[in-house]
This record gives sequence, C-alpha cells and structure tokens, in this order.
Amino acid sequence: MNELRSISVLLVEDEAGDAYLVKTTLKQNSDITFNVQWVESLELAKQALAISHFDVMLLDLSLSDSQGLNTIKFARKIDPEIPIIVLTGRVDIDFALTSLKAGASDYILKDIVQSSINTLSRVIRYALLRVELEKNNQLLSAANLSLDLLHSLDHTTIISETNLNGEFTFVNSEFCRVSGYSAAELLGTTPKIVSSGVHSKEFYLRLWSTIKSGRVWSGEICNLNKAGKKYWMQTIILPVHPHNSEGTYFYKYAMVGLDITEKKNHEMAMEQRAALYEAAIETTDGFCRISSSGNFLEVSDGYCKLSGYSREELLNMNILKMAGDFALSLQQFSQIIQGNGKTFETQQHRKDGSLWIAEITASYCSTLNDSSVFVFLRDITQQMEMQKRDRILRDQLIQMQKIDSIGRLTAGIGHDFNNILTSILGFNEMNKIIIDEDIQDENIKMLLDQNLEHVAVAGKRAVELIAKMMNYCRQNTAPVEIEQIELKKPTRKIIEEVVEMVRAGLPKKITIELDLNDTPPIFIDPIDLHQIMTNLLVNARDAMKSNGGVIKVKLAVVNILTYPCAACLKPVEGGLIELSVSDSGTGIDKKVIEKIFDPFFTTKAVGEGTGLGLSTVSGIVHHAHGHILIDSVLSVGTTFRLLFQKDPMTEKG
Repeated sequence: MNELRSISVLLVEDEAGDAYLVKTTLKQNSDITFNVQWVESLELAKQALAISHFDVMLLDLSLSDSQGLNTIKFARKIDPEIPIIVLTGRVDIDFALTSLKAGASDYILKDIVQSSINTLSRVIRYALLRVELEKNNQLLSAANLSLDLLHSLDHTTIISETNLNGEFTFVNSEFCRVSGYSAAELLGTTPKIVSSGVHSKEFYLRLWSTIKSGRVWSGEICNLNKAGKKYWMQTIILPVHPHNSEGTYFYKYAMVGLDITEKKNHEMAMEQRAALYEAAIETTDGFCRISSSGNFLEVSDGYCKLSGYSREELLNMNILKMAGDFALSLQQFSQIIQGNGKTFETQQHRKDGSLWIAEITASYCSTLNDSSVFVFLRDITQQMEMQKRDRILRDQLIQMQKIDSIGRLTAGIGHDFNNILTSILGFNEMNKIIIDEDIQDENIKMLLDQNLEHVAVAGKRAVELIAKMMNYCRQNTAPVEIEQIELKKPTRKIIEEVVEMVRAGLPKKITIELDLNDTPPIFIDPIDLHQIMTNLLVNARDAMKSNGGVIKVKLAVVNILTYPCAACLKPVEGGLIELSVSDSGTGIDKKVIEKIFDPFFTTKAVGEGTGLGLSTVSGIVHHAHGHILIDSVLSVGTTFRLLFQKDPMTEKG
C-alpha cells in the first residue's frame, strides 16, 4: 500500500452544484492531494475507467441513466474492484444499510460534506485502507505484515500495539490525542482503560476469539476518553507475525483505526430522528411529505384513507393545484417554508366531495439535496361537532336561564299588578252601585257612569296586557285552543285583514306585497295572530322609515334543514308552515339579533318603543309550539320567518 499522498477519485454526479462542493472540499485537504475527475453519468464513468485508473469512486444514486440501488449494481459491473462511496441526500439509516449490502464500501450524507471539510477525506482513506487489508488478509494471517506499513499511515490514523496479554506496547500520537491519555499513562495498561461500557461481554469475547485464532477482526468500537466522553473508532485488529516466520505463531496484536465519532453521532441522531419520525406518523391520523414546489413526495396509509385518494394518485398531484381538496393556500404554504413550523385547522375535501376538518401541524426541513415540508394531520371532525353541540347547548341553557329570570320578574310584577287591578275594578263596581243608589241628579249620574266606564275599560286593557306578559313568561300554562277558525276564515284571510289595517297607516313610499298560499291551518289564537303580525309589520315599517321600500308577506309550506331557532336556539327542521315578513330596510347586526327577543330590549329612540314587541311575538309563537328564524343583511333588509307545525290530523286526512 502506498503512503496515501495522492488519491485519484472518479466523481459520478449529475448535479453541477454538488460536484463543485465535493471537489472544493477535497481540494482544501492539506495532507493528501485528491485528483478528482467528474463525470455526469454511468456511461461516462465506464469510458473514464477504460482509459484511466482510479483509487475510489464517489457515486450519486440519482443519475440520468440510472436511479436508486441499481446504480451501485451497474457500477460494480463496470469495475468489480474499485471502492464505491455513495453520496446521498437522504437522511435514512435503512437506505444507507441497504446501499452497503448492495456493494457500496461506505456512504456519506451530502450535508456532512458541506458542514465538515475533513469527514469526506477520512471516509475515502478508510475505504482504501479496508480494501488494502482485505486484499492482504491471506498475507496478514501468514505473518508477513510490515509494521512500517502501519507507521507510514497519515497522522489521522489511530495506531496501537499490544502484547498477547493485551497490554499496550505502542500507541501513536493520534491515539493519545483521541483518548486524552499520554503514552506514559497508556503503556503497560490494557484497553480496559478506555472501555466505555457500551459493548457487552460477549462482544469482547468474540473479538478476542477472532484475533487469538489468527484472523483479522474489523468493526466499530466505542471507547471513553480521559475526560469521560465517548468516542467511536472504525477499527481493524490483526495478529502480527515475526518477519520470515512460518506457521501460526504471532507475538503481538496491531490495531489500526479512524475516528468516526462525528459520523457515528450523526448516524445515531438520524436513528433517533427516524424513530421519532415513525412514532409521530403512528400517533397521527395522517402524514405526508411535500416538496418545496408543492409535489407530494411521501404519504401514509392514514392520509390516503382520510383523503380518499390512492398513494399513486397523490404522488402525481401538487398541493397548490388541488382546487381545495387539501385546502392549503399558497400563502399558508409560504408561511410554513419561511418559518419553523405552523399549526392550524382547515376544512378538507375528500375525493368523493365529503368534508372533514383537519388539524395540521407542518414544518419545513431543508438539506443540501432535499428540501420538503413535513405535514402531520389529525381528524378533528367529531371533536369540532361535539364542541359545536356543546356551544349550542350552553347557549340554550344561558337563554333558558335568562328567560327564566325575566319570567320570574315579570310573573312577580304581573301578580302584584293583577292584585292592584282587582282592587281598582272591584271598587269601581262598588262606586257604580253607590251612584245608582245615592245620586239623584240624572245628569251627574250619567257623567259619573261614563267616567267609571272609562276606568273599567282601562282596567280591562291592563288585565289583558298582564295576561300577555304572563303568557310570555309561560305562567299561562293553559293549552292552546285548537279553534277550527279556518273553516270559517282561512289563515291567509286573517293575515289579509291585518295587512289592510296596517296598510292604511303606511306612508306612500312603503308598499306591501302578499304571497299567500293555501296551507294547512296554523293552530293559534286569532287575536295572537293579529298581534304578532301587527308587531312584525310595524317593525318592518320602522326599518324603512327613511328611504321607503317593500314589505313582503309570505305564507307557504316549506322543508327546513337543521337551523337553530333565533329565540330559543333549539334545532328547527322538517316540513313546516312558514309565515314570513320581509323588509328592504337597514338590516340587523348579528350582535343585536342575539338580544332582540329579550324583554325591554330596543334599538329605537326613547318614547318610540317599549322593547316588548318581539319578546311578545316570541312568547306567542313558542306557546303555539313554533319557532323563529331570522335572515338579515345590513343595508339589504331583514326577514322574520315564523315556523309552525302542520296539524297531524290534516296530514292524515
């Protein structure tokens, strides 16, 4: 073996940038001259090998005329003897081990080439040393190894010799540097002084059994330096025979090694990273890896199941051109690439068009030859639906508690007012009797009777108002009277009467349009129907007071999808009778809609409204087992939709 002062390298790499990096890195080595010839394909490599001799081949596995592990096999056919070192951008231990089994002498990551100047030259020197020793294995076992050969190796090679008892008899300066011990401290001791405890007892028994039988042992050993830090060596240990001796006699052992701590630490870090990577994939519902240009590079079975696409379909798709299937915008994708990571929720479309909600955690990973986005997905559809149901139930509970509190207050006030009104009306009747018996003047009697009649009328109106308040707070628990009013006067006729009454008081710039269809009867007290229609029509008029517009009243049978009632928040769905009043006014803000049915809540000026109109409408509608929906757009208008159940008897008939 020569003294490793000049090494010829055949670099097979189709990326000019990576080739330049390798050549520049090797040129910076001061101990050895590397003569590098660069070719871009296996065919050109074959031509170069036919003309010149090369000590080692640096081989990229992604070439124009070959891809993957087949590249190693084809290179071996071209030259079965040349050491092949694989250049790879893949952070994948399994792939690296597979490369070695396929015939590579070693491998190195391209990002290590970029970050460490000396690592590539050490890998090349070790590959050559191992080949040389393997070639001379027969000679070594025959005890013809020249110790001068070992001592002529460059200063980065770790060399030691021990007697047959394993005691150090020689250590070179590199051994001392790596171990942290001086030669005086090491000589006479055994390798136990640098034992790390990483290897098992069986490991050392196999090592000693090999070299005691006269064979060469090679492998990786982890030692512990004087400072207590672990370091790794790629090691060859061989028995040394006396010069010109024959037979199996040998008198010492020689160890030749290279410090591979940096490479080993990187490998272990990659293994840990791979383990975490696998664990992350197993604990998430779906995973995919995407190139910086948006193409899918890798997808898990879980993501295929979630998306409804096959692996083959996804690997031919681009995330930025999927028309909402993945719902990752260019802006979101750019933010991920610019930052360290991002977690967000997004709505996804499956292949069949169905929707699901995903929690996406994405991070960007950049290496020399491979920049990609790692995306972990969790299906939170059910969780979001449960949260939505919880919000609805919580809102319903708050609304019920609010209505209950207001109802208790209203009931208390109404009860006291009823007592007061009973006294007033009772004394009023007593005054009538006194006037009839004691007042003789007919003119005075007539005048007093008229005044007392006004008191009685006002008192009765007050009683009716209290009844409405009690009805709102559900203190009036009497069942709805199912009057067959439609037999004499259909629902739409009653609506027409209310509209005509209100129309008479409307300004000319406001008109009313009717679209009243024949429907099953709405079982509601006619007076209550008058009251809710009057309230809604007056509110519609007030919303268009400034600019005028059109009020539309519609009666029809409709089929409603599931929506929450605007007043009680309970779900409304199915075939129902809809009575709606629409205006083209100012619209209602969403925050106002949340409070619009609260008693005494009003957006009108002082003196223009009591805040009881819509709360009364809500109380009457719900007492008739109905619900209310509101559609409103600011500056466009508002529609109040009163929804009632159809009569079961009518449906059967």
